[in-house]
Amino acid sequence: MYGLIYLIKNNKLIKNVEELNDKIFYLKLNADAYRYVAECTTLNKRDLNAERCEKIYKIIIMKYRENTG
Repeated sequence: MYGLIYLIKNNKLIKNVEELNDKIFYLKLNADAYRYVAECTTLNKRDLNAERCEKIYKIIIMKYRENTG
């Protein structure tokens, strides 16, 4: 489980993805991983992981808007 979260959080899986839907899928996985970690950590780390999660969700929205016109 932790190995998968490591791969997701460190963008190891997304590097070889070219299709937009696939990139969005992996970005969402990445954001969700930070959200799950934020739910299980102390206040300082929770805030940091929540910020990372929010940043990734904003990237997803931006990429979707760029490619849907």
